[in-house]
Amino acid sequence: MRKALFSLLAAVLVLAVLLGPAQARPNGQGTLAASGVIQAREVIVASELAGRVLAVQAEEGDRVSAGQVLLVLDDAPCRANLAQAQAAVQAAEAELAALKAGATPESLAAAEAQVAQARAALEAARRAWEDAVAARRSPQDLDAKLAAARARVAVAEQAVEAARAQEAQAAYARDQLPWNSRSWQAAEFYRQACAYGIEAAEADLAAAKAQLEGLEAIRQRPLALLAAEHKAEGAVKVAEAALRVAEAALADLRAGPLPADVAQAEARLRSAQAQQAAVAHQCERMTLRSPVEGTVLSRAVEPGEAILPGAPLMVVGDLRQVELVLYVPEPRVGEVVLGQRVEVKVDGLSDRTFFGQVVHIADRAEFTPRNVATREERVNTYFAVRVSIPNPEGLLKPGMAADATFQAASPSTSS
Repeated sequence: MRKALFSLLAAVLVLAVLLGPAQARPNGQGTLAASGVIQAREVIVASELAGRVLAVQAEEGDRVSAGQVLLVLDDAPCRANLAQAQAAVQAAEAELAALKAGATPESLAAAEAQVAQARAALEAARRAWEDAVAARRSPQDLDAKLAAARARVAVAEQAVEAARAQEAQAAYARDQLPWNSRSWQAAEFYRQACAYGIEAAEADLAAAKAQLEGLEAIRQRPLALLAAEHKAEGAVKVAEAALRVAEAALADLRAGPLPADVAQAEARLRSAQAQQAAVAHQCERMTLRSPVEGTVLSRAVEPGEAILPGAPLMVVGDLRQVELVLYVPEPRVGEVVLGQRVEVKVDGLSDRTFFGQVVHIADRAEFTPRNVATREERVNTYFAVRVSIPNPEGLLKPGMAADATFQAASPSTSS
């Protein structure tokens, strides 16, 4: 009996020796792989000023350099203002020179030129007043803007429906796969990307509806046009006062210069020069340039369209170096280190293999909060990992779904 007991204990010890190393192997789960979506650093190009698009000089997919012209707005109104500001500077310079030289025929001529400039400004103000009156009495332009706004709302509604259909199709495709498998997880990530597309489409729809509501409010409350008319009328009165001031200055010049008159003329010259510089800078902003070197990812404007300040017109992305955002399960995040080499494949380029490096590992998990998860639930907790991928040929595009395989970290990388 004792001999049989010793034999049984020996067998148990042998079995433990054989099974122990197999359970402790760190690579028992196989090669670490994950799926994600390609992202790029994107810059939205918008205008600081309202205006009409005169020319579009870049299309979607074009490579552009920093400072390259993308859009040209109609700067005719700005150039007219600049000409007026330049005339004001010239008049101020002439006035100052005339004061310092005394009452000479030349100084008198300069003062008379300032009076002429003031009269020209008054005529321009009167024309603007007449235009405001005509706009209030002729609503055809408002009708055209309303029609364009309604069309934009219709297009935005169609985009929302299309995005929702795409998300539903992605959810259906995900549900056909084994739950929580790698294929299921990849499909779920794609469905989430589609959901983000729905949010973007709904945001565009909200903006279109807001613009339409604003125009309809003007139609229902024509007092806004009446207020513009009153404002133009006030500008006429200001121009009339400016003309009276110019005429008074001419009279003072004829009476002889005083030190106070010279100081005031110098201040007016500085003010006119500052106004000219401001208008010139405004004219420069009518030409929109790319702030970065990259690729035009989207264009939301056509020649002839009227744009509002801050409205997104183009999106430029730097595709030379893209990022792949991956989600690694918590039990395996310890296998990922900064600088680790990653092999990347995308569906549309199955014959190409790209390589990148891990540049960021999230400090916090997502999906399942750690403070409420059980040991079994923590397998559904993921950490976001960003992989930087050189893309000199620009083959990788934002939004592409990609599959990545983490290569074994070298000792130098792990340290």
